[in-house]
Amino acid sequence: MRPPYDLEWADGIEADFVRLAAVNRQLVPIARQLAFDVANHHAIGKALGKRNVSGDLSGYYRLRFDLPKHRPLRFRLVYSQPVGTDKVKIITVGERDEHSVYREALVRINS
Repeated sequence: MRPPYDLEWADGIEADFVRLAAVNRQLVPIARQLAFDVANHHAIGKALGKRNVSGDLSGYYRLRFDLPKHRPLRFRLVYSQPVGTDKVKIITVGERDEHSVYREALVRINS
């Protein structure tokens, strides 16, 4: 069994959790559990790339989530997992609506 990755949180992630809680308080523990699942090798996100709408997120990954039985899945967790390291960094968590979660990820990456 592989040891878990070190889990890091980007600056501003607590504000993401506050926004999630404003939609529904049950979303916060779901998002936190997803982060721990990635760190413990229980979840693997989809690789992101360069998109005209949201920008270049090559080298980053996303997981989709929502409340149980809610479809389509409205929320995303964006993270990085640099090759050759034992770290996972959660960049942003939020609603996909209008690609806002991806735009926020770019702002945090570039600051």
